Amino acid sequence: MKGYKMIDGEFRDDLSWVEKYRPDTVKDCILPDRIKNTFLEFVKKGDIPNLMLSGPAGTGKTTIARALCNDMNYEYMLLNASKERGIDAIRNVIQQVSSTISLEGKNKAIILDEADGLTIDAQAAIKASFEEHKRVRFILTCNTKNKLIKPIHSRSSIIDFKILDSEREDTMIKMLVKCIEILKKENCLFDQKVLGQIVKRYYPDNRKILMVLQTHGPAGHIFEALLDSLKGADVTTLLAAVKDRDLGACRSWISNNKEEEPSILFGDIYDTFSKQVVVSDSNPDNILNLIGAIAECNGRVWNCANQEINMMGLVANLMKIEFKA
Repeated sequence: MKGYKMIDGEFRDDLSWVEKYRPDTVKDCILPDRIKNTFLEFVKKGDIPNLMLSGPAGTGKTTIARALCNDMNYEYMLLNASKERGIDAIRNVIQQVSSTISLEGKNKAIILDEADGLTIDAQAAIKASFEEHKRVRFILTCNTKNKLIKPIHSRSSIIDFKILDSEREDTMIKMLVKCIEILKKENCLFDQKVLGQIVKRYYPDNRKILMVLQTHGPAGHIFEALLDSLKGADVTTLLAAVKDRDLGACRSWISNNKEEEPSILFGDIYDTFSKQVVVSDSNPDNILNLIGAIAECNGRVWNCANQEINMMGLVANLMKIEFKA
């Protein structure tokens, strides 16, 4: 049934597009071949290890975990670990899954979504469960793998969803093709060039892309005027706060813009700040210091424990640089 999705035995059309068009198989997931082939190999071999899927939000970690279980005919339970953070909730789920027998004789898996939100005690319980429940496979997804304890790292196969620069264009084109398909199914009018700009702006957060399209697509607003309303953080406000050495204003700006896509945010910071750097004989390294400060913060973004502190570290380094008055 075109445009509908089977949920709990019935076709439904009242879903978010993220759910409605979520791929059901590994083959249909939009990922670089380098990453996707790892999961296809699991399907080919007919078994999976305990997995830790790490990377930015919206890149398909949960989707491919579910698709992998579907392809391998696993019976699985999905738990949002950021909501059920405590040790009791985790133990109850693990006990429920591991103590029952599948009526169809299927293998079992537990997908712990956003596992980096778990308490240390809950993580310790998961580590113990790896050893105790050998028949159950655990798939953990996280944005920041360093928030998970080392014993989980050592007991999991870690797959990094960081997309290489050489892979971006090909994967963005695949996402663009998927978006065109979705908009046509939903009978939405759109400008393909504008759609391409939206994909480019929010990639690799495919979830964000679909949310933007669902918000504006049905009203026929995927045209040039939409791009103005989707402009990101006002980096000039941060620049002014850095020039004034106002740490409070900087922290407020960081808090207000913490949901911005990092690749876009750091690019905007570089573009705006580099035009204001003083380059002189007395300060020849100003622009180099700017590039180094932004690159250092950008390099830590997926592996640091606290993004606000990471960004404040950038602010501290930016305040050491001389800018035009």
